[in-house]
Amino acid sequence: MTRSRLLAILLASVAVGGLAGWFRPLPEMKSSTSEEPRTGWQLPAAETLERSSAALLAQARTLKWLGDAGAGSAGDARQDWTLKAMLPAEDAILLQTGKEALISRAEVGATLPDGSRLVAVRGDSVVIELDGCRMDRHLYPRASDSDSSECKTATPQKDTQQP
Repeated sequence: MTRSRLLAILLASVAVGGLAGWFRPLPEMKSSTSEEPRTGWQLPAAETLERSSAALLAQARTLKWLGDAGAGSAGDARQDWTLKAMLPAEDAILLQTGKEALISRAEVGATLPDGSRLVAVRGDSVVIELDGCRMDRHLYPRASDSDSSECKTATPQKDTQQP
């Protein structure tokens, strides 16, 4: 087949399809006056929607979360911090407290702004201890290490001596 024949067949099929669509009967439109009036949607009753009591909500609002300013004892203002750099040769890290622009340095054994203690600097992570629980904190968090903020190893009580 030549190009001119293919082009003629294509144009003929487009013309037939267009004519068939032009003469197709249109669907009948229904008027809204012939139907019964619909009742409007209403919000369910408050008892149905309530999942917890107002007292529980008020109690939840007073909770202090770890890292919040003022969490812990009254004189102990804990703040969230971000690991900015690691200095493994010096067993120290650089960190930024809250949204401050100032970056500070903390050595192994130092108390961090959230009340935890820096235990070790290794590779691309640090080990911190908080409330008897040791956790890894990575310099560059990875999706595969999403559980690194969970307690990995419970540490012995401070009263006991380690061998």
